Amino acid sequence: MYGRLRVDVLGPLRAWLGDTEIALGTARQRAAFAVLVGNAAEEVSYRELADAVWGAGAPATAQGNLHTYVSGLRRALGPARGLLVTTPRGYRLHLDGADVDSLSFERCRAEATRRLQIGDLEGAVDSLTLGLGLWKGEAYSAVPGPFAELEGQRLGESRIAAVEQRARILIEAGHQNEVVADAANLVRERPLRESARELLVLALHRCGRHAEALAAVEDARLTLARELGVSPGPALAELHARIRADASPQSGGPSAAAPRRAPGPVVPASVQETLAKPPLDLVGREDAVDRLRALAAGLVAGTGGAVWIEGDAGTGKSALLTAGLADAEAAGCTLGWAHADELLARFDLQVLMNCFDIDLAPGGRHAPGLDEDNVDDRVADLVLRTCAKAPFVLVVDDLHRADGATVRMWHRLVRATRDLPLLLVATSRPHGTRPDLHALRDAVRHADGHVVDLAPLTPAEAEHLVRETAGGCAAWTAVRLATQAAGNPLRLLELGRALRRRRVLSTRPGGAAPADTGPPQRGTASAAQRTLLSVSTASMRVVRAAAVLGAEFSESDLVVVTDLPAAAVREALDEAIAAQVVVEERGALAFRTTPLWRAAYERIPAPIRTPLRRQFTEMLAEATGPMGAERPGRPE
Repeated sequence: MYGRLRVDVLGPLRAWLGDTEIALGTARQRAAFAVLVGNAAEEVSYRELADAVWGAGAPATAQGNLHTYVSGLRRALGPARGLLVTTPRGYRLHLDGADVDSLSFERCRAEATRRLQIGDLEGAVDSLTLGLGLWKGEAYSAVPGPFAELEGQRLGESRIAAVEQRARILIEAGHQNEVVADAANLVRERPLRESARELLVLALHRCGRHAEALAAVEDARLTLARELGVSPGPALAELHARIRADASPQSGGPSAAAPRRAPGPVVPASVQETLAKPPLDLVGREDAVDRLRALAAGLVAGTGGAVWIEGDAGTGKSALLTAGLADAEAAGCTLGWAHADELLARFDLQVLMNCFDIDLAPGGRHAPGLDEDNVDDRVADLVLRTCAKAPFVLVVDDLHRADGATVRMWHRLVRATRDLPLLLVATSRPHGTRPDLHALRDAVRHADGHVVDLAPLTPAEAEHLVRETAGGCAAWTAVRLATQAAGNPLRLLELGRALRRRRVLSTRPGGAAPADTGPPQRGTASAAQRTLLSVSTASMRVVRAAAVLGAEFSESDLVVVTDLPAAAVREALDEAIAAQVVVEERGALAFRTTPLWRAAYERIPAPIRTPLRRQFTEMLAEATGPMGAERPGRPE
């Protein structure tokens, strides 16, 4: 007996018999296998197979070559060779559709549609999240031939449609904060796709970020005019008009007649929801949580201060904020809170303006400098007046993404903490090439502030977090997953949740869990983009090439497609591993998470992605010998 044959096409083409991976052979042999998988349980004629593998350039020996490929595939299948049969006209691969990830993805989309029809928005989002988690790279990555190219494009469009559908449902359910980063990434990936831009604008508008929504509309208008010579369509134009009228997307009616609220400290709705829940126990961060709580208590007693929380993506900076400040309002403090991102960074001081919901004009918020000359003084005055009423905690999450004016204002406010009941709390990634952030961190320390460096969790802490998140697991499993995550709390949570989900799915009647569905990817796209900032320009060239190959790749393939010395490729990979972009286990290389792979892939301009993929495929095919052995890489 042998295990079930499983095939992944949503990324590098891979196949398993049970738990044993099958070596699929040369590039053209893999292309033939891809065609048979795409037509599972159906007969594929010799002519259809040749056209799908070579197109119009099929050699005269195509039928003989196909026979060789099929023989090689049967040897690779071993005890399951009987699944690949010869028919009078060609070949047929007997494969259950439940064991092909692309078909599982389509079933998840169908289940999401069914959930929508019965009004189950959360179930629809979960189904789409599960389906999107199956993707590990570009579909049919590095597989040559017309079939792989066309089917890869079709599946890619299906993925984009699923991303957009998920975003629309989240917005409808009131979770627009979760959509902004993913929609912005989608716009970067497909800058000419109006539906993606409409989602970004709508999500920003529903979040109350009207200035950014208007900026996103203007960017869409300029891009469409420059690239296509057209204006935005009616849907985006109507949404633009609603925003300009300061209308509510839900009601469609203008809000200009509503009483205008005086500017004052605000906390985003998503943060309010988190603060209202019982605080989480943050494994390995207990001392940092206690320190933040003590500083908030000291603020109530009249002692101001500044806190700088620094750590890589996924180390728990945002979770530390909500856990440490959960009781601040109940103790009598006022909170002002904002999250910096690339869109806010376009406007000087807009990050701090969001902390106060500053309204510079009756028609809505605008970027500083357009209508006010001294916005920095106005922000400082708002801080002073707020402190006069109650102890004030001012929080900016991801300050490393803020504009220079915001960083300079934070300098000014740090000095003010000595005289005011003001607690400044900022989180930041390691500052890398930004000297202003390095200077600000030093300023916090010199003002007797607190600098908190969030290091990776210890092995014992990491194993404990995996076991708690998974609902229990074998000790060796906890050790393996903890090692894979390299002490990163977010990655540990993802792995633990994926383990729990697979266990739940495997106990459902009549079904086993899909192979490595991967964790849900809500809210991780922006973190992935930030993680890549720590990789040098030279190494990013190798990382981008790896992304074209797929979420999983080999070092030897990178040497071929980059045309770099093996030592240079190894050096770049070591840097990517140190930055927690890439992981290596037993000689296998992969992006640490699917969002990281997608973020690296999106660094490649959209118009050249398909040609680059085609070029890499041809380079790998040429570098493969007649028996599937790769030629040596470029000499040192």
